[in-house]
Amino acid sequence: MEFIKDTRSFFGAIALLIVGFLISLANAFYFYRDYFGDDIFMSHWWWEITLNFQILCLVLMWYAHSDRIMMASDVKKRMVIMQFCTEMIAVLALAALLILGAYVDWFRQPTIRPNIIAVHYVFSGTWLITTCLIFLARRFSNTGEKTLNITVQKLILKFWPAIILFALLGFGALTDYDFVYVLTPFFGYLQVALPYLRRSLRRVPHEPA
Repeated sequence: MEFIKDTRSFFGAIALLIVGFLISLANAFYFYRDYFGDDIFMSHWWWEITLNFQILCLVLMWYAHSDRIMMASDVKKRMVIMQFCTEMIAVLALAALLILGAYVDWFRQPTIRPNIIAVHYVFSGTWLITTCLIFLARRFSNTGEKTLNITVQKLILKFWPAIILFALLGFGALTDYDFVYVLTPFFGYLQVALPYLRRSLRRVPHEPA
């Protein structure tokens, strides 16, 4: 793939997109149990697939950041390490949700619908705050300026998956369409993966994605 200039960033994006897809798939299984069956979360194939993909995604994310952590300058190393820790937590979210679900017995005795939807809003709000803080910190780190030259067009180009995500959440709050909560995890992870995808198309050594 000649158009991929930075394979490490590309693999980081792949790791995030895999996790986002699997969480969306898990939500589809959860909200549409009448279609997929009640026992799907307790099947061996589901746990083997998800846990094996979790290991793969952790390896890919470590590969995406290892060189940057070691070779970043002292000024930017803290920023690179903070981003690495944030992305590793994001990659581990699927395993954390599955283990939590098994612990509280969600899979055999589904929780009340408003509770699981509340998890989406808490997750999305936390994710939005973290993403904005990292974005602002990166802007200050890269420019060294006290003011930010941010336009509406730039924000839309950078955050269009987030805009879709919160539009879906707003639509879900006004309606009873559970499919909204199937789509939101993938768009959330797509937002985080976008900087990696952009960086994979250009060679910028040892800069955070």
